[in-house]
Amino acid sequence: MRRRQILAACLATGALLTATTVVPVETAQAAPPSGSSSASTAVATPGTGITVSTNFTGLLGLLSPILSGVVTPLINTVGSLPSQLLTTVAQAIGTVGLTATNTVNALVPPANGLATCGQAGWNTTNCYGPVLPAISLPPLLSLGTGISQGFAAVSSSGYIARSQIANPDISLLGIDIGDLGVIGGQATCGSTSGTCASQDTFTGASLFGGVIRLQLANGSNLLQVSIENGPWVSVPSLSGSLQQVNDLLGLDSNHDILSIAANGGLLTIQGKLDLDALLGGLGLGGLLNGISGLVDVGTVGELTLTVGPGSTVTSNSAQAWGLELGVDLSGEISLSLLGGLAGLDVKLPSHITPTSNGNLLDLKLGYSNANTGTLPPSTTQWVPPGLT
Repeated sequence: MRRRQILAACLATGALLTATTVVPVETAQAAPPSGSSSASTAVATPGTGITVSTNFTGLLGLLSPILSGVVTPLINTVGSLPSQLLTTVAQAIGTVGLTATNTVNALVPPANGLATCGQAGWNTTNCYGPVLPAISLPPLLSLGTGISQGFAAVSSSGYIARSQIANPDISLLGIDIGDLGVIGGQATCGSTSGTCASQDTFTGASLFGGVIRLQLANGSNLLQVSIENGPWVSVPSLSGSLQQVNDLLGLDSNHDILSIAANGGLLTIQGKLDLDALLGGLGLGGLLNGISGLVDVGTVGELTLTVGPGSTVTSNSAQAWGLELGVDLSGEISLSLLGGLAGLDVKLPSHITPTSNGNLLDLKLGYSNANTGTLPPSTTQWVPPGLT
């Protein structure tokens, strides 16, 4: 009897061994990746802000109606512009932006171009587009309808993000600036310091009806400009010299002069606005109706755009944006009441410095970012479960 029991047990054990299959497991529990990558249609940061200054002359009492009906709305409107623009841009791109951080499962990014969202592991977390974002705050700002796409990933070779927006059209203060071309940025980082790199793409910008065209030189981040269908010239070679283009904005000929100059590797475009254009662009077109005929008004308004590609690379991170757009508004409105018995100057100071591209808004289009960190395992080894 006991021999039969032993034999049955042996047969059962053999059957169990025969039925056991080898299942895949990882040889070790690897720590999750610690780097990051992200991409977005645009990243906006506020300008330095505008601090309006006023200077009174003559009889201050005569200016009370002007102060309450003209100056106060102007100061309040101008002072709130940076936050309005920033909020509008942030809300518009909020559903389009992309962030992929510490991705556990490695994805193989496309060698060129953009990932196809919804396929092969690309989902709403690590991929977006094609979409048509629209940023609108009339008459201050309008940006659309360029096709936007991007992805962010981590693979066994490193972290990578790539973003592109194609042919967005922009208007500022009611002025149609034009088609910004095809804009893109790529940022990559490996697992160790010193392995980060960035790359910009930017072609085909046509501003002010084609009067100004912009592109990058082949194989570099060097911005080139062509004015009135002239030859392509690298922006740094302008050496700070100004080129005047008259009647470009379609405004009064006395105030419609555009200055074009180099600002390092970026291009600065400055247009002078008459009073109607300045107030209309601020949404204050009827501001002076109540004092018409009583006050002599003079103004010099300037809208300055700083455009060009940008990137930053350190040993541990990389950021790239195909096009940066800095917006600066400045000017002086002078009011003279009853032949000079009372006067008022309202000044809107410019703020373009080596560290600031304007007082209203700094907009980076086609933005990508990557940071170094440990990578996911590149292979999976298959072993029987009893050996783990």
